[in-house]
Amino acid sequence: MKFSEKMAKITIKAIVQTIFDKKRQNQLYEHQFVRVEEIGTKNVFDVQFYNEKIKVFESAGVKEKDEVIIEMNLNGKFWEKDGREGIFLKLNGQNIQVCN
Repeated sequence: MKFSEKMAKITIKAIVQTIFDKKRQNQLYEHQFVRVEEIGTKNVFDVQFYNEKIKVFESAGVKEKDEVIIEMNLNGKFWEKDGREGIFLKLNGQNIQVCN
């Protein structure tokens, strides 16, 4: 059996709840989070748009309460610290469009 080595991709239809301010983490990394609620569920996600993907978000003209289709990559990393361990997950926004 052969598995894809590409990133997990997710597309959902959602309502935009909150658009957070852009933040610069360092010289190379800027991000902006958008909180969305998946339509038909009670799932709420914070999706991160970063660097060039912020321009994709901005050019879509998304506003709070808009219904959107959002495409994102799911990234996960294992961490260990002080005898504890866990998984850190990020939803990285790739594309977003407002539904008509």
